[in-house]
Amino acid sequence: MPRLMRSTICKFSFALVVFFSNATHAQFQNLDQDVSNFVNDAVFYADKFIGPSLDGVIYQSSPLWMTTPKKQGFGTVTLALHGNVFFVPKSNRTFTLNQSDFSFFNLPNGQTSLEVPTGLGGDTDFSYTGQFGGLPISISAPEGVNQERVTYPYLQSGVELWGGLEVMGRFSPKVELKKGSYQMYGFGLKYNLSQHMNFLERNNIALAALLATSNEDLTFDFIESDVDQLGDVGISEIKGDVSNWQFQISGAKTWGNFEIMLSTITVLSDTNYYLQGEESDFSQLIPLAEILNAEIAKKDGRRFNSIHEVSGRYSFGDFSVQSGVLLGDFFNVNIGVQYQINIKK
Repeated sequence: MPRLMRSTICKFSFALVVFFSNATHAQFQNLDQDVSNFVNDAVFYADKFIGPSLDGVIYQSSPLWMTTPKKQGFGTVTLALHGNVFFVPKSNRTFTLNQSDFSFFNLPNGQTSLEVPTGLGGDTDFSYTGQFGGLPISISAPEGVNQERVTYPYLQSGVELWGGLEVMGRFSPKVELKKGSYQMYGFGLKYNLSQHMNFLERNNIALAALLATSNEDLTFDFIESDVDQLGDVGISEIKGDVSNWQFQISGAKTWGNFEIMLSTITVLSDTNYYLQGEESDFSQLIPLAEILNAEIAKKDGRRFNSIHEVSGRYSFGDFSVQSGVLLGDFFNVNIGVQYQINIKK
């Protein structure tokens, strides 16, 4: 056990002994190990619970950054309203939990194995139990968003600058889910490559590269738990933060007012999460969330995703309608309505 974690746990154990000064020595002789086991179990469970959600939000932030790979002319402004639908795979809604995975908690009814929800899963009606030096603790199993589809809107805008360069930004308001919330924002740069390839432009083919960065924040209800006489342990929410760098190459073919675009997308992500909750006598004795978050921070949160996108766009006057599908580990559909003006006209 790391020295800092051991020191903190020892302080925690001493604080509990002082708080219950009339308890027997035998009741607390294994308290250090109980707290260490609790930390290990909670970190293990948190990682399994939120992991699929962190992967999912990477897909939710990636679609239709590029309206078109065409060079649109200096001063062209694009304003768009998008709706995104993320389909939650059944395989990511639950995970198998074995009693052997736990060193502190017990599965309900003496079971040795149990299928439990992730943050993308459904409801539960059971609890895990354990003891801190003889003090019973009961934890209701965390519940997921209980949605087969996660839908949210966002706004996007772009301004064409000089030489085929476009700067863009996107923002979604905070969306309340059944058991949590989600928000996203980001910025990107697109550069038209086909302006240097006359044979492509002669055949109404456009090619462009894009570099974008985005951040996604998500929150789930996590553990509601009480230690007898001490109250809540202070980890009732789990919050995730995902930072992405996205590189994209897109090619499009135009037939009149209709355009089909194919894209290959590479996303490098840094994913982090932490626990938080309300203060109680328990959390005042020991900041358990801080101990857990220190252990969680040691995990490598880097993720790499290779994604493909197919989209179609139809223009009429200054407006256009675009829809796109992301293909990879997840399935995501995006639809946008766009309005273009040229401020230099």
